[in-house]
Amino acid sequence: MLLLPYERFTIETDLSPEEVRQRLADAIEPRRWLFFYGYKPYRGKLDGDRFRIYRISYFRHPFRPIIHGEIISRYPGTTINMTVRPSFVGIGAGIVFLGILAIPPLTALYDWLISPSRPIMGTLASFGLIALLFFGVSLVAFKVETAQSRKFFRKLLEAKEVGTGKSETGN
Repeated sequence: MLLLPYERFTIETDLSPEEVRQRLADAIEPRRWLFFYGYKPYRGKLDGDRFRIYRISYFRHPFRPIIHGEIISRYPGTTINMTVRPSFVGIGAGIVFLGILAIPPLTALYDWLISPSRPIMGTLASFGLIALLFFGVSLVAFKVETAQSRKFFRKLLEAKEVGTGKSETGN
């Protein structure tokens, strides 16, 4: 859906599953505990036919999506199903940020309940606008990062995108 930071898509390539795994392995740096940046564009784990990766950026931001993928053999070639979602750290940071921003409007609401003659709409409206702005900026950042990853994988695997998962229900 357009307003949710979650996407599913499928790409197909004429490469064999072994060649797809090799190209992914060449592009994925293993996770490290130190903040050393290598020369590969992605960091994460490739485990058989499944992978969990994120794009390496030289500045840390919570809107960097996590990509879960599955490599499926088909004749002739390979299908790669990918799911892109925000990191739990990013979701947590957003909740904490909005929680901190909610303190002044909640205080104003409490004061208004005690003394209804005090104005409250300006405080509530400003919180709503700031929350919408934060959500909009984070959603745009997520969509931009996702578009860059889609383009990278299509080029890396010489693939075409065949499905976006927008019409799928259930999973």
